[in-house]
Amino acid sequence: MANVNPVLLPHERPSEEACGDGPLWGSWTALAWRQLADLQGEYQRLTPRFREVAAQSARDDDADFNDFLRFAGSWSTLAQLAMFGLGWRFPAFGLHRWVQQGQPTEHPILNLINDWWGDDVRQLVAWAAYPRSGTVFMHEHDNPHSHGASGPVIPRYEDVERDPVWRRVWIEGGYDALHLDFHANMPVSVSEDGYQLALAVEGKLPRATVLVDNYCGWYAALRRAGESLPERQRSWRVDVVVRSLGWMGEYRRSQQSGLWFTGRHRWHALGLM
Repeated sequence: MANVNPVLLPHERPSEEACGDGPLWGSWTALAWRQLADLQGEYQRLTPRFREVAAQSARDDDADFNDFLRFAGSWSTLAQLAMFGLGWRFPAFGLHRWVQQGQPTEHPILNLINDWWGDDVRQLVAWAAYPRSGTVFMHEHDNPHSHGASGPVIPRYEDVERDPVWRRVWIEGGYDALHLDFHANMPVSVSEDGYQLALAVEGKLPRATVLVDNYCGWYAALRRAGESLPERQRSWRVDVVVRSLGWMGEYRRSQQSGLWFTGRHRWHALGLM
């Protein structure tokens, strides 16, 4: 993916309808989904330089609070791609297994994660594995197939833990210092907006399209729409479109997990127990 303009703040300032959050929290999220919908296009990308500068500012009590919002929002983007694009019930566990496998990039989302975060994904995994950090991030909220508030055991990333900048940003601010529990769950947050569902059958493959007005609650709408689909021998392929953002991908429901995901099931399974 092209390295177009590596600056601290995205040029775009999407509306809350397009990213489910304020522009500082949600800019990277909107950019990520747009890039995934247009793999041949060139878009601004998240860079290590951004994380380095933003992390330094985020740990400085006298720094502009907007720097913290930009930094935290970038990690919310990673969490949302993992939970609602790959359909990972345990996103930190999935990232850990992905790292252990050498960070393969066959899935477009994994390719983007590798391009935008690279080895820095270990920062988030280290937080999830750290004693006293919350387990709330380790499973998807409002999931009828949830295993509860606990998740798989992740080995400690002691080399990351020794970094004083990481400790100040991820640990010393509390169990959920970057507020991932709230901001990363925008796609399943309660929304009063409905959805439109269109069905089509192409040969033996049943297809549907879910259209929602806002980013907030789009994955919850996908689940509700999926419950209304008639039984078929083959799995439904469901395109999801957020009117104010664009195409979110083609989803199908895993018979193993009950969750909706994009791409091959082998990549979805990384984030399951």
